[in-house]
Amino acid sequence: MPPPLPPRSFARRLRDSSASRTIGLWIFLVMVFVGLWQYFQPSATGGGGTEELGNEAASPWRNFAIANVPFCVVLVIVGVFLWRVRRLNAGNKRGIDLMAIGEAGQAAEVFRGLSRAWFLPTVGPKLNLGFALVRLGDLDGAREALAAAERSRTRWYRPVIASFLALCDALLGDLDAADAWVTESKRRASSPSSITRVHLAAEAIVRLRRGDALGAVQLLDASWGEIERSTAADMVRALRIVRAFAAESIGSPALVPDLLAGARPFRPGEYAWLGARWPEMSRYLAANGFAQAA
Repeated sequence: MPPPLPPRSFARRLRDSSASRTIGLWIFLVMVFVGLWQYFQPSATGGGGTEELGNEAASPWRNFAIANVPFCVVLVIVGVFLWRVRRLNAGNKRGIDLMAIGEAGQAAEVFRGLSRAWFLPTVGPKLNLGFALVRLGDLDGAREALAAAERSRTRWYRPVIASFLALCDALLGDLDAADAWVTESKRRASSPSSITRVHLAAEAIVRLRRGDALGAVQLLDASWGEIERSTAADMVRALRIVRAFAAESIGSPALVPDLLAGARPFRPGEYAWLGARWPEMSRYLAANGFAQAA
């Protein structure tokens, strides 16, 4: 059983509900077909022979329309749906490209818009919104976006969602929740779609924040190769700072210069998300020139 997710407001539950989307779509289709049925009904005036002849003359067209218009309506709806899916995919790619060049703020706006699309598969944009908000240091917003992706129950994304929920909770200081998501991530790691090992970094952060720096160092030393192979390059660069902090915390600074060198050069504010809700890390970033001192 996955750990509990953050609560949602009624409006968000309604908006995120697949049932509400399905009901809305059926209401729309029923209205379309009722309207067409009314439009193509024979006249009920019961007039004289001229009207009857007119109705008879119109019946072949009416029969053709009744037989084919519903099919055309469905075809148009499917066409619009496919066109919107194509636009969603193009927008998602644009957001990913913005993330790649460090424009997390613009990417977040793109993903936020895409994640609100009705009748479309939006779990990908929601997940990417979570990634972008982590980079921006909006950890509460990231956790909410990841929780929305988790509620979709899309099997392919579930391992990476659990890993990043563990990371968000660890950075937020909600260590019990982070532990629960680490455990869930390890359970999902057996899935063929599981490629991320971010939850191992989250577990190390939990150990650090509980005062077990030695345990954090041992975990990162043992799993660093897995983390590097399965994690985005910018995330790995940030986690090098976490590893350096852990090493210094146990009085073993030998690897620290190389680890910190691997995190440079960097964009202003690139690593601010690490210390956004972690005071000790915030001070460490400032002490090593990665952020301005508070």
